[in-house]
Amino acid sequence: CQNCKEISMTDGVIRIGKYAFYGTGCEYLYLSNNILQIPEGAVSYKTERVHVTDNLNYIGKYAFGSVGSNLDSIVTDNLQGEGINLPNNLITIDEKAFYFWDGYSSITIPDSVTDLKTAAFARAYGLEDVHIGKGVTGIEKRTFYDCKNLKTVYIPKTVTFVDEYAFQACSALSDVYYYGTKEDWDKIGISNYNEPLINANVHFLDEGIASFTFNEHKYEIIDRSYTWSEAERLCELNGGHLATITSEAEQQAIEKAISKAGTKNIYWIGGTIIDSNWKWVTGEKWEYTNWASHEPNNARGAE
Repeated sequence: CQNCKEISMTDGVIRIGKYAFYGTGCEYLYLSNNILQIPEGAVSYKTERVHVTDNLNYIGKYAFGSVGSNLDSIVTDNLQGEGINLPNNLITIDEKAFYFWDGYSSITIPDSVTDLKTAAFARAYGLEDVHIGKGVTGIEKRTFYDCKNLKTVYIPKTVTFVDEYAFQACSALSDVYYYGTKEDWDKIGISNYNEPLINANVHFLDEGIASFTFNEHKYEIIDRSYTWSEAERLCELNGGHLATITSEAEQQAIEKAISKAGTKNIYWIGGTIIDSNWKWVTGEKWEYTNWASHEPNNARGAE
């Protein structure tokens, strides 16, 4: 099937076999809603884009291990566009699932993943930024071995051990963001041959000092100092986003909570400028505003 550029499955397809599309010319692969597993070596080395359902729960050995720099999109039902978007019901990423992959630079392992196997991302030379979800309790042997361009890793408090060679030869690793305290970090069992991890700068992302609920949404007040980008990343790491204030009632609820528990004078919210227009990070309409006098003014060019 060297001339087959696109494969789109009907929902009648419930299973694909090992190496199903390996060696084909398939560039665009659309799996049916009933495909729950991508088995060993199933994806073609020429594949650029894969559409999966949120029901997908297993990515097998070498499933994407042959795609090199071609693969730049894994798209789920709820996420469109570019990037590697792993489904929210994924449980297992098997051994060497993304071995030698050097495509997209950032990947988030969803909280649903509880089984991150040995060498799952070994020698994934394209990786620069990895967010590990809360479902992971240990980083197995050689998981990120020789990811030579990996610069930043976000590690949840749930991780209790890092096995041998998990981060060995990750020569560019400079920053680790850990969702916990230094005391928690010191309790993690980090095995031998993880010098890049041990020598990296560790940033501790503590729990918020207070939380509350408004209109069925949970809000958390975090009193540490971050740039806007760092704050939004922290929120995303924990399945949320910076607060978007879309009504006077919501603003009053937030101000009340901060007045009781907050210690800072200024807090980031989820507004940003895109193409010279203010937008919320969630894509909600920018309608309600309550700017202070002479705002927004991008004070000192840092807002």
